[in-house]
Amino acid sequence: MVLTSILGGAGFGLLVRFWQMGIMKKDIFHNLPAHAAYMVGFGVVGYWADVWEIRSNELIAMRREAIRRNRLEQSERAAAQALAE
Repeated sequence: MVLTSILGGAGFGLLVRFWQMGIMKKDIFHNLPAHAAYMVGFGVVGYWADVWEIRSNELIAMRREAIRRNRLEQSERAAAQALAE
């Protein structure tokens, strides 16, 4: 999954660079190191997005578990209070 995010970001960066060169009406193969820089930059963004997605899913799972535990404790307290009355 990480590799596909990095490659997808790098491919998108290359497309952005080609689009930029088309807008400027320059040869697509002009300044090749800039193409590599765009690919690396967008690849890093793709990696960051993948890591962020994994981390956010972990946080969501932790919070769902905490909510589940709180609801269980609350229902147990309500049941105990109903028995005491």
